[in-house]
Amino acid sequence: MFNGLNPFQETPLQRFKHPDTIRLERINPKKTVRSHDNAMIYFKKRALAGSRGTSQGWEIKVTKHQPSNVENGWRFRYDLSFVKTRGRTDKHTVADQFTTIVEFLTKAATGTKWQGNPWRLSFNPEADDEAEPQDHPDGKPEIKAGKGKHDVKHVETKEFYKLKPSWDGVFDRIYDLPHQIELLTASIDTAVDTNYNVRGHCLLLGPPSCGKTTVAETAVQSLGEEDVAYFRLDATSTTKAGIEKKLLESAFIPPIMVIEELEKFESTGILKFLLGLLDDRAEINKMNARIGHQRREVRLLCIATVNDLQRLKESQAGALASRFPNQINFPVPSEKTISRILKREIREKYPNNGNEEWAEKAVSYVCGDENCFDVRRAISVCLVGRDKLLDGSYQEALAATRPEEWIQ
Repeated sequence: MFNGLNPFQETPLQRFKHPDTIRLERINPKKTVRSHDNAMIYFKKRALAGSRGTSQGWEIKVTKHQPSNVENGWRFRYDLSFVKTRGRTDKHTVADQFTTIVEFLTKAATGTKWQGNPWRLSFNPEADDEAEPQDHPDGKPEIKAGKGKHDVKHVETKEFYKLKPSWDGVFDRIYDLPHQIELLTASIDTAVDTNYNVRGHCLLLGPPSCGKTTVAETAVQSLGEEDVAYFRLDATSTTKAGIEKKLLESAFIPPIMVIEELEKFESTGILKFLLGLLDDRAEINKMNARIGHQRREVRLLCIATVNDLQRLKESQAGALASRFPNQINFPVPSEKTISRILKREIREKYPNNGNEEWAEKAVSYVCGDENCFDVRRAISVCLVGRDKLLDGSYQEALAATRPEEWIQ
């Protein structure tokens, strides 16, 4: 917490300035200066209340920067520095007190009070030449111009929280999964209608190529842009540190999280972190050696796909699987369903010279000879084999080169 230094020597009644400075940033559509100034007074009271702050000799000095006009509204920035003037000043006491102060400051700045647009906290921003703390009789800081290093990336939300999704025509290209679609869209509708107070997280179960990802992606993409209406986690590229940073520091968090093949996150450390996020607490927690305990309320709806449910149930003693009250099974597609999909692909990929007989030949070979019901495999055989499927030459070539493990 003190970067290897102890700035608090055990000398009573001496004034010490804590080495860490916290910057609070927020972008607001309107230039509401007074309400943001009042927020600083509220944050100071919350951070220093009770036995953790003022009674222990802590003070917070605020530097206010001139609001700046940016693309999405007005940026408000304030730097908070911390001074201890009395009370115990040994290293461990000071560290514990400061950690608690920061915890309550974070909770006040990122809570539901800010209606989905919380403040962003960052530590030790680059010094600004023209910004210096100034005391003021009423507790409000004077305005000083500043040139902060940390610009907040603000994402236009398109008022997603207030909009009710429309599903008309969204799933027209998906066949024979009406009940699965009904359950998924009902969960999304309920979350939106209740401002994410009722969150029936959805676990889409089934073998590969049964339509889980297609249904999930079709649903969320109809709601808006990625990183606005939804965001996704991928086991091959997502790290625990990366997702913690996104959820703890982003000025705006999309309200729907999509996780592909959730059970594959087992070795990444992310599964344990998801427990608090997906239960009634709706919190992300992080312990940091320098600043202590970070916590933020994040009310979002999670949609995850799983190929191996048993593997997920064995992880975290089944605790994570229990966070998904809506466990929706996707069956292996039938020959009829695969045939419909192939004919759709033929119409779309070969609008002028396609032949729907390719679909029947492809289904007969893939589902019959190979005993395979993988839609991706059937599409490849159909769209590549084309007219060679009609005389059987393409099937003959496939059979001659088929891996031994495919032969039943």
